[in-house]
Amino acid sequence: MPGADAEMNMDANMLRILLMLGVMVGFLGICVWAWSKKRKTTFRDASELPLEDDTEVPTGNGVKE
Repeated sequence: MPGADAEMNMDANMLRILLMLGVMVGFLGICVWAWSKKRKTTFRDASELPLEDDTEVPTGNGVKE
C-alpha cells in the first residue's frame, strides 16, 4: 500500500517530463535569440562570408621557420 512518501518521491517519468520541459525552454530560447532583430545584421554578414572575394594572397608554404 503506497503511503504519502511514495507520492512525494520523483519517479523516472517525472524526471523525463522535467528534462523535456527544460530542453523545450532551451530550444525556444535559442529560437528567440536567433530570430531577434539585434542578430539579423550579424547573421546576414556571416551568411555572405563564403561569397566574399579573398584579397589576401598567401606567401610561402605556410611552414614557420
